[in-house]
Amino acid sequence: MDLKPLKPVKDILRDCITTLANGNLLFPPVCQNCGERTDSAEVWLCNKCVENLEELEPGLCPECGTKLIKGECFECGRPDVPWTEVQALYRYNDALRVLIHKLKYQDKRKIADYLAEKSADWLKAKHIFSDAEIIVPVPLHHVRQRERGFNQAALLAERLGKLMNWEYHANVLGRTRATVKQSMVEFEDREKNVNNAFKVKKPELLTNKRVVVIDDIYTSGSTMKALCRTIKECNPTCLYVFTIGKVC
Repeated sequence: MDLKPLKPVKDILRDCITTLANGNLLFPPVCQNCGERTDSAEVWLCNKCVENLEELEPGLCPECGTKLIKGECFECGRPDVPWTEVQALYRYNDALRVLIHKLKYQDKRKIADYLAEKSADWLKAKHIFSDAEIIVPVPLHHVRQRERGFNQAALLAERLGKLMNWEYHANVLGRTRATVKQSMVEFEDREKNVNNAFKVKKPELLTNKRVVVIDDIYTSGSTMKALCRTIKECNPTCLYVFTIGKVC
């Protein structure tokens, strides 16, 4: 039986130091969804869980998820919306829910890098928003942002802007008042909860521009509709909406 030669002690020590420096010896990288080991701390999901992220087909109705025909929905009638086009990358399922939760509430900010890269790849491959110029995030109220420490939509906007070569403006939009978390409000009351809750602090940056507004999840659409109605008063050339996930 052939035996493989042992590594020199110095090589073994070097490998141990490298592994320890990468944080993989005491805290091995694991899938953020199922807990299985991954190859790198930069890999947030194992291959099996990555397969569970469901990419959505472009051009779906934001209300019911039916494929739009020339911008119209023949299933729900697609009520008037204050944007030019809306797109979402993934269906909001358990695998995506875990990633978003860890980003927002466990300060795993590098997840924003991962999601922005996936978004950029999808947008470029599908030739979506190819004429966009500016990207802005859905704003948090300053009290909530202070509590959380950051705005996850702003992280996504900044990273995606760089990948898509779009101008990123962090402080164009603001909140006029603190609102109850939409997840704690009944669906039929969500529009009232966010009505007149937004303001444009620098309208000149959006006038006659092709603007992308980004958020993490599209649920009822009440927040995005209220915000986009406010933005439309600045007369952007186009107003695009993009979210990482959509409840459908």
